[in-house]
Amino acid sequence: RGPDGYPALHVAVDMNYQSIVAALLQAGGDVNIPNQSENTGSVGETPLDSAEFWERDEIAKLLIAAGGKRQSETKLTEPAPSSSKTP
Repeated sequence: RGPDGYPALHVAVDMNYQSIVAALLQAGGDVNIPNQSENTGSVGETPLDSAEFWERDEIAKLLIAAGGKRQSETKLTEPAPSSSKTP
C-alpha cells in the first residue's frame, strides 16, 4: 500500500500494467485487497472493481482467474434485525 492506503495492485490495474498485475498475483498478492484510500478510488473497492471501472477486460480476466471478486461479493452480510416484538 502507498502511504494513503491505495494498494499497488490497484495502481497496476488503473495504469493498465497487465504484466505487473500478473507478477503481483504470482508473488502472492491479495487479489481482493480493498482500497483504504479516501483520496484515490473508492474506499473498499477491490482490484476487480477498478478493472471493471476502467474497462480493463484482460486484467479483469486475470483477476477472476485468481479468485478476484467485486466489493459487493466480499462483504460479510449481517442478518437483518428482527422487527417482531413480543407482547
